[in-house]
Amino acid sequence: MKLRYLLFCILFLNCFVLRAQDPYSYAIDKSVGLPSNEVYDVFQDKNGFMWFATGEGLSKYDGTKFSTYFSKKQTSKSGSNILQDKFGRIWYINFDGYLYYIENNDLKSFKQENSIGYYEFGIIEDKLFTIQKNQIEVYDLNNLKLIRKIKFNNISLKATHLSRKYFYIFTDKLLKNDYDLNIASLELPPELTNAKSVVIESNAEDLYIVSKTDGQFFQYSNKLFTKKTVLKGSIIQNLSFVNNKLWLATTRGLFEYDDSKFTNYFKNYNISSIFKDAENKFGFLT
Repeated sequence: MKLRYLLFCILFLNCFVLRAQDPYSYAIDKSVGLPSNEVYDVFQDKNGFMWFATGEGLSKYDGTKFSTYFSKKQTSKSGSNILQDKFGRIWYINFDGYLYYIENNDLKSFKQENSIGYYEFGIIEDKLFTIQKNQIEVYDLNNLKLIRKIKFNNISLKATHLSRKYFYIFTDKLLKNDYDLNIASLELPPELTNAKSVVIESNAEDLYIVSKTDGQFFQYSNKLFTKKTVLKGSIIQNLSFVNNKLWLATTRGLFEYDDSKFTNYFKNYNISSIFKDAENKFGFLT
């Protein structure tokens, strides 16, 4: 999927929310130094630098120029799921399912015996959670050593998700892992059990799960799953919580979800993600 990065100032947000019209935007792409117009993730670190996971690798933007990081041990450059740990290291996973991190301005490969493909990893304080065949592997980020292997059956594995406190795994059930390595197994509604692919987002203690292709939409809160309004006619590519609202990035633009209603923006764009940076600017991957 080829994506293009668009930014617009939050000043225009109130205008387009009230009037339902698209705000002014400008593009960050190869014409201004981005190494590739294939962009799969964007992240702002603790120092304010922007990071892009592109078709040509992980790239850092300091507001003036881009620096792209490579390693001879990379199985492939394209990836996503950029995170920063408490030690300042920047992590991402390539689409072959292998982890890499930036340390001392150098891209290093994380030691993994094998891969079962691309599934998002998670960082909770000083612990790293990764998925391997039929198990979760948990590492100590202080020394990058394996702490524990937690067994589970990955035959029905659909997705993983990191919230503020938990690392979730979606199979035929919802597995909820916490920092202390406790794991809870929760029954899923039939619509989600039968879904081939899901996207997930979280806000505080609540979890939002949407089936990518048929728009089945559920909220998990207070140990209960509640069915929400179904969004039809689009492939849902991502969910994001921005300004205390849930946004759905789809093949038919961006949908704002508020009180069981959807408002559609950028209808002519195939949007894969939305985020807000520290300067209150909004970014879209399209």
